[in-house]
Formats: sequence, structure tokens, C-alpha cells
Amino acid sequence: MNGMSTRKKAVRLMADLIIVAVLAGAGYQYRAQLAATFIQGKEILFPAAPCSRPIKYSLGGFDGRFGITKARFIDAANQAAGIWNSALGKNLLEYSPDGALKINLVYDYRQQATAQLAKIGIVIKDDKSTYDTLKTRYDSLYATYTAEKADIQKDTDSYSADKAAYEQNVAYWNNQGGAPRAQFQAMEKTRLALNAEAQNINDRQKTFNELVTTLNSVVTVLNRLVGELNLNVKAYNTVGASTGEQFSEGEYIEDSSGKRINIYQFNDLGQLQRVLEHEFGHALGLQHVSNPKAIMYYLNEGTNETLTADDINELKASCKIR
Repeated sequence: MNGMSTRKKAVRLMADLIIVAVLAGAGYQYRAQLAATFIQGKEILFPAAPCSRPIKYSLGGFDGRFGITKARFIDAANQAAGIWNSALGKNLLEYSPDGALKINLVYDYRQQATAQLAKIGIVIKDDKSTYDTLKTRYDSLYATYTAEKADIQKDTDSYSADKAAYEQNVAYWNNQGGAPRAQFQAMEKTRLALNAEAQNINDRQKTFNELVTTLNSVVTVLNRLVGELNLNVKAYNTVGASTGEQFSEGEYIEDSSGKRINIYQFNDLGQLQRVLEHEFGHALGLQHVSNPKAIMYYLNEGTNETLTADDINELKASCKIR
């Protein structure tokens, strides 16, 4: 009986050794795949602590109409990232040519408004003084717009009536087999006058269109300042086509397409850096704070350049640091 039990134990031990050997051989053969699986499993079971690894950012779409070089833009991004890195004394944000967080410079009606006003000598600052200056300019431009629109319409109606009369006269003489010489010369004089009138209206229309562009640019910036300065006034209306969009200098987006920061407008390098600082904050997981002086205040007032205690507290909360 004991002999049988000993043999069974020996057979079982031998079977166990064979299984171990087979598993060891398979483990060696597929060691790379197993290592990768282990690492992935570790990531799932033990996720990286918040802010333990830097978020790597890179330059995405870049529109040259902003008048800034790629090198200077990246430098502004690096300075903005440095503000957050210095706050905790660690590398939270890091530039890499292939970084997953893409920063896009997107040119649309927002920066176009800034450029249009710069052409007429208006420098935009995010303060009440700029608002008052623009409000005065808006009133003047709108008065000019209203008067010029009425004048062009009046002259256009007059031209249309004169042109219709001329064409009716030409048709009459064509039916008569041709006009006498004196009548023909008179009609030719009328034709040349009509052409000159049409050219004049077209030239005035081009100037008028430029006026409309400038007026709408003023409206775009006025409405932004109304929001940023919390002014108790109604939004201004554009003339002609409206953008129908809310003004925002930048935004952070995280969706199925990835993570990205879109920059739409800035007046100068200082404001560009501040917009980047704000959007980098969102990339780090920060929410808006109620302090108007904070980088993470929901309105980008463009005045402060350093983090406030509220910004740092929000950063520590996001990074789970006490």
C-alpha cells in the first residue's frame, strides 16, 4: 500500500515538473509578449499618479497670417509651460516635436478683427479705456455707414433708371433702322456717362465694403470686451453677415480625435503667452477659479502674468498634492 502511494507521488511529481518545464519554455519563447502584457496589466492595476509624467506638446496647424514665426510661437509656448513647471518644481509640460498635445494656430474672424483695427491705428488692450475708444469709433463708423449706404442706394437707383431709359431709346432707334447722326452722338455720350457712373458706384462700393469690414471688426472686439470686462451693456450687432459665434481667444479640446489647444486671437506676445498658460492649465486638469486675477479665471483678461495662490491650489488638487 505504501509502495503504491509512493509511486503515485512520484508520478504526480514528474507530471508537475513536466508542466513547469513546458510553462517555462513557453514563457521564454514568448517573453516579449508576456512582458508587454505585464506592463499593460500593471498600468491597469496601478495607473500613473497624476502629474507624474510630463504632458508632451507639439506644434500642430500653423497659419502664417498671424505674423509670428514658428520658433517664436514655440518659445511662447515653452515660457507658458514653464510657469506651471516652476509652480511645483517638476516637469509637468514638455515640448516634443511629436508630442500628443497639439497646439494649433487658427486664423479666423477673431484675429482678422485685430489685424483690421491695427491697419487704422487702433491697438487693442483689454481695458475700459480701449472699450471707450472703440465705442466712440463705432458710433462714428456706424453714422458714416448709414449715410453712405443710403447715398449708394440712391445713386444706384438713379443709375438703374437712366440705364433703363437709355436701353429703351436704343431699342426704339434700332426698330427704326438706325438713329440719325446727331441722335447717335447723343446716345453715345449718354452711354459713356452711364459707364462712368457705374464705375463710380463700383469704386464707392469697394470703399463701403472696407468700411463694413472695419465696422464689424470693431463690433467683434467690442463684444469681447463687454464680456471680459463684465460691462452691463447689450451686445453690438454686426452689419451684413454675422459670425454667429462666441469670441474666445483659445480653447482646450479633448475628444476621440485626441488632445489639442486652438489659439484664435492675441494682440501681442504677452497675451499669447497668457492664453497658452490658461489652456495649458486645462490640459493639466485644472478648472476655472473665481479669482479675476488668476490665470484660470474663466475670463482671459490678459493682465496678470503669474500664477495666483488660487491657481496653485487648483494645480495641487489636480495633481493630488497636499
